[in-house]
Amino acid sequence: MAATATILLLLSPLLPSTVVVVEAEDHFLLETMLKRIEDDTYAFAHAMEELILNKCNYTSDEICYKQNYNSCFSELREASCPGKDYAIQQCGSGNDGGCGGFFDFTRSTVSTVPEARGNVYQPVSGLKESIRVKDGVCTTLRIEDYMKNVTQASRKYWGDLGVHPPSLYYGTDDGVFRKFPGSPRTCPNGVNDYDPRVRPWYVAASSGPKDVILVLDTSGSSDEICYKQNYHPCFSELREASCPGKDYAIQKCGSGKEGGCGGFFDFTRSTVSAAPNSNNDPFHLQSTETIRVKDGVCTTLRIEDYMKNVTETYRSYWQDLGVHPPTLFYGTDDGVFRKFPGSPRTCPNGMNDYDPRVRPWYVAASSGPKDVILVLDTSGSMGSYNRLNIMKKAAKAVVKSLGVGDYFAVIAFNDDARVIGDESIMIRATDENKQKIVDQIDLFDAFYGTNYYNAYNLAFQTFKSSKLQDRTSGCHKALMFLSDGKMNDDKDDLFDLISREKTSDTVLFTYSFGDSNIGSVPGEIACSYNGIWAQISDYGDLAKSMGAYYKYFAYGLGDNENDQFVAWVEPYQFATGVGMGTTASAPVYDRTVSPPVLAGVVGMDISFAALQQSIGGIDNESKEAVLLSIVERSTAVCPNLNVTDCQLESLRKYGSDDEGNDAAICKTCNSEIQPLKSGLCPYYPNELWSNRLNQGRTFEERTCCNVGAEPRLENTLTNEEIKNGVCVEGFAIGRTIGMAVGIVVAVVVVSVVSYMFIRSRRTRFDNNPYMSTNNNSNTGTNAGVETYAGNNASSIAEVQAYPIPSFENGVVVLPAPVAPAVSRPVSNAH
Repeated sequence: MAATATILLLLSPLLPSTVVVVEAEDHFLLETMLKRIEDDTYAFAHAMEELILNKCNYTSDEICYKQNYNSCFSELREASCPGKDYAIQQCGSGNDGGCGGFFDFTRSTVSTVPEARGNVYQPVSGLKESIRVKDGVCTTLRIEDYMKNVTQASRKYWGDLGVHPPSLYYGTDDGVFRKFPGSPRTCPNGVNDYDPRVRPWYVAASSGPKDVILVLDTSGSSDEICYKQNYHPCFSELREASCPGKDYAIQKCGSGKEGGCGGFFDFTRSTVSAAPNSNNDPFHLQSTETIRVKDGVCTTLRIEDYMKNVTETYRSYWQDLGVHPPTLFYGTDDGVFRKFPGSPRTCPNGMNDYDPRVRPWYVAASSGPKDVILVLDTSGSMGSYNRLNIMKKAAKAVVKSLGVGDYFAVIAFNDDARVIGDESIMIRATDENKQKIVDQIDLFDAFYGTNYYNAYNLAFQTFKSSKLQDRTSGCHKALMFLSDGKMNDDKDDLFDLISREKTSDTVLFTYSFGDSNIGSVPGEIACSYNGIWAQISDYGDLAKSMGAYYKYFAYGLGDNENDQFVAWVEPYQFATGVGMGTTASAPVYDRTVSPPVLAGVVGMDISFAALQQSIGGIDNESKEAVLLSIVERSTAVCPNLNVTDCQLESLRKYGSDDEGNDAAICKTCNSEIQPLKSGLCPYYPNELWSNRLNQGRTFEERTCCNVGAEPRLENTLTNEEIKNGVCVEGFAIGRTIGMAVGIVVAVVVVSVVSYMFIRSRRTRFDNNPYMSTNNNSNTGTNAGVETYAGNNASSIAEVQAYPIPSFENGVVVLPAPVAPAVSRPVSNAH
């Protein structure tokens, strides 16, 4: 008989202790599964990083990259001196034996108007003007072959008339001018001074009668890959929607049982959306934000094949456990969210309301475990200009984004300061605890004066008291201070306090409300203590202004020391409304820049039932054991952070404003301050979406279906047929049962968390880089293999569905999955 392991859960004082007995063999299977998910998540992140390294290679780079000759600064490819027919006045007559001018009959030259930045090599500025110039340069390059062919075909005709063939040229509405044959221009001071749009030939053709229409073939650009290849969860009809049944049930539709109603999912395509504050319909290059949304949509499209392949490769493994494969998704730093398999979202008022960047799975993976204390100004001056409500909204967003590996507290202050909630120290960021604090924040009102000293003093004491009572992640600390800057107490006393109490692992994030507070005390605090300060304009977007907080910890995770970092979140109710699950997530970095910048986060949803099934069945004992393992994994890794002075300056300048805010820097970096965003590609398609057929349809019309029915193919049914095919059960999966399950799980989570307060301390501090001489103790094993300890060979009997290379001496070796190769499209050759 297999040996057993006994786990003692110490519950809250109001509940009796519970003993959970788990077979060692079953516990091994659970740990194997959790490690498998972590490996898959890391492999997913690695595959995404590989694609980002080459994200522009499948766009117009293949045709346009380094293929243009500027008439001011480029040396011609094959310059000849043809003579008098091509004489240049500044050179000479062009007669035999005399001087003439260079012309290139193999290539055209191209220029841009002076204000359009003719030397636009890299799209680092993100300016709409620069992108349009690149679009003009790359688009007109496609007409070069036509220019050469016409010139050669008509050369004899014009030669018989004693003249050279006509020069051919094309000017765009953005001032790009391409001319054949190529030749240099005068270019005063090295800058092109020719604007085709004001020349008589351009004005006459664009305003008078026309008999000739020039159509440019732009095939070979990113249109081939991204053009009309994306499906939006709010308004696009899925390409091949199937109704798979209970494993993919949608609460608003039905139980998903055979003969009942379920929800549509597309296993051939993903769906993609943009965050609510981004342009959900980015057809034209109207702003930097819109361009970045397009970049996110087109770049993430390249990971779709990987998502499909992973899902199919491991389908049998998950089916043997009685559940469907994990859902895969990726959220970018600009709010683009791609998910596989594709499915509709609820979309209130027809608009996407999901922002991946503020979700716990995203924040956990991009920051790691942390202690966070928010210090919020509730003085009378905060009642002006809607400042209090803006602060409430941002503070609630921060609290909701915390993961189960985090601890937090919220301090409200005016003349006095107090920790809100039932306790005077930090609490773990469980869903229940977060909701309690969010409800308290909603009750804030603005009264009395502003005493900074009391607020900071209470914050530092809260950090100390929490540590003494084991209420800490044992990892990084963030103190977030939000005020309108009008302090009533003594500044020198405040700075003495901070110098005395602040620890080296505490990062100060300070925020000032109002347009008159530049250079205020919060800004001085940030510069004096290696912190970060941001200015929030009245009626401004505080959530966006607080971007540096979200990015700081991510900035430090991009080095090799934190390779293979994977985060877990507390089990939650799936968005479908059916079943519980958890998420493993990992950060993705753009490594084309140094230091790397956060590009986004990948995630894998796993059914809670699957984890329970791995240790013998779906019951309370298995539920508690799984929760224990997840909480342990959520607190086990404290990533090393090594943020340099220049990285801090980047966060200060660009953390709250993509265009940069020089007022926030502290002048501690002696080199150029680097932006926090990935570079852009030269070209993006005007149309992203495959269709808009679901626009105006209800959620039920877009989603609810008869289980097992024939797939609904894109654009094959009329609106009337779709309405008639809607399947909604008389009651959508007993909500009372769902609530009861939620309550039970919440109780168990509290129980496990209480146990973890005691049990995890030794592991946490032994593995904490701040407490140990071995800073790599928590970073996992080699990327190629992972080892698992087992008692005997029989312990792997239930995981034969998953390919295991070897089992020797009680150790199972599981290789991380290899990301499938991404094929490059074949472009039309010139």
